[in-house]
Amino acid sequence: MQKLHKQGVTEEQLRSAKSYIKGQFPPNIETSKQLAHIIATYEFYGLSDDEINQLEARVDAVTPEMAKAVIQNTFPAENLVFVLIGKASAIGAAWRNMRRSGCAGDCRAGFWPPEKP
Repeated sequence: MQKLHKQGVTEEQLRSAKSYIKGQFPPNIETSKQLAHIIATYEFYGLSDDEINQLEARVDAVTPEMAKAVIQNTFPAENLVFVLIGKASAIGAAWRNMRRSGCAGDCRAGFWPPEKP
């Protein structure tokens, strides 16, 4: 996280993220019900239903500098907490690998409910 705070994201990382976001949105508006839900959500937040038509242009307009500002304002450089949800037996090994690969500071693992011996 400290690297992201200092350097931000690369052009390639940003391009990949933009592509992912733009690819994920259309399946969310395939039915009338899905579209109505999105429009109602936009209305709730005081947004125009034209937001749907502007999504790709707004995503494309994001610069690495903008992404870095979001990272710095949204994700704390210190004391960031990750919550992993799943079977401890299935995700435990991945968590241990993640901890070994560079967890700075307090990096404790706890599983609930505790696994039975």
